[in-house]
Parts: sequence; structure tokens; C-alpha cells
Amino acid sequence: MPESYVIYTKAQWEESFKPITNPLDSSRKCFGPAKEEIALLDNYEGKFIWTLLWDFYEEREFLSPGLYPPDDSDKDIYYVTELPWEDEKIRIIFSFE
Repeated sequence: MPESYVIYTKAQWEESFKPITNPLDSSRKCFGPAKEEIALLDNYEGKFIWTLLWDFYEEREFLSPGLYPPDDSDKDIYYVTELPWEDEKIRIIFSFE
């Protein structure tokens, strides 16, 4: 894991960056793994996109700023936020709420 990481609750991250609703499914704030949803990401600047990744060493999910290319798995999940991230080295780790 990179040196710079921030621990947020999910609610704190949502309040800080304001993820948008998926235009194809208004019940979700994430995009993917459907190819149609991933294709929508082309409509947004990279500084508004987050990728949900798995840390194999820590055995937990984390959000990383930017768009990591889909690896053709059925688990590629992305978020688009209203507010941009400012440091591409940041990693968001959700604490237990």
C-alpha cells in the first residue's frame, strides 16, 4: 500500500466527494461491472473517477483515485464523484462504522 492513505467511513467519503447516481440504475452510486456502465466513464474527467480495488496484503477493499482499466472480471466497480480528488497517491480505506 502506498505511503499516503486516508481512513474514512463510507458516509464521510460520500460527504467529502459526493458520488453521483448511476444514470442507468438510479438505485446505485457505482458503475460496473456491466460493459454499458463502464462505457459511461468516458463521459467524465479522470479526476472525478475512483476505482474500487482489492489489497491482497491487507485483505480489504480500498478506493483509489483514477480509472484503472477493467480486467474483464465481473467485479470491476467504479465511482464518479461531483467533487474531484486532488492527490492521485491517496487511498481511501473504509473503517467499520
